[in-house]
Amino acid sequence: MPEWNASRPRSHERWIFVDVNQRLSWKTCLWACAAALSLGACDSKNSQDQSGGASSSAAQASAAQGEAIGPVIEASTPTVATPPAPSVAEQIHAYKASPGEAALDSLRPFLGKNPNEGTDYLRQGILAERMKKLLGDRYDAVLKNLETVGPLTKEGGRWSIVGNRQHQGGKEVAAVVIDPGRNGLRVWLLSNGQQTTYTDLGEGHVIPWTPDVKKVMANAPGGGAAK
Repeated sequence: MPEWNASRPRSHERWIFVDVNQRLSWKTCLWACAAALSLGACDSKNSQDQSGGASSSAAQASAAQGEAIGPVIEASTPTVATPPAPSVAEQIHAYKASPGEAALDSLRPFLGKNPNEGTDYLRQGILAERMKKLLGDRYDAVLKNLETVGPLTKEGGRWSIVGNRQHQGGKEVAAVVIDPGRNGLRVWLLSNGQQTTYTDLGEGHVIPWTPDVKKVMANAPGGGAAK
């Protein structure tokens, strides 16, 4: 009957039976104990590796999910630039009347009349002469923009005439305002999208636009010059 080692084994050791009839050398017994310890250590390491591998896989999956979701970036709405309103250039050419020259209040008989009713006061007489001196080479452009024109109208203490080029209303427009009390003239021209005003009273003297002229200017690009 075999006898067994009387010492109590630890958790990672195995019982070693020794046949009394067939004695093993002490080296053989030592080798057997070492093998048992090695098997226990491998079992423990494999358990740790499996646990660590599971944790690492979970961390990688979580990181991948975070990268997949990421912050939500909304596309920005492109800003449409608003084109600047056309500038209104003011040209001032002070007029000095010659002795004995007719004044602009001499146009009173033409109030309520179109230029094509009798005397064409836009091309003849004192108004035509004053417009030529004030406008220079833009005189013809103003006349073209007064092809379709209303009568000379009195509004308050000022007189005005407004018109446009045929078939180009709102694009090619002109207006003439007369201040008979100060013998002054002011002209507004809208041509090729550019607004220009001319006055002959000199610096610091402004002839206000009449209500009819302001209505036409309000429809011009940029709203026109209101003063």
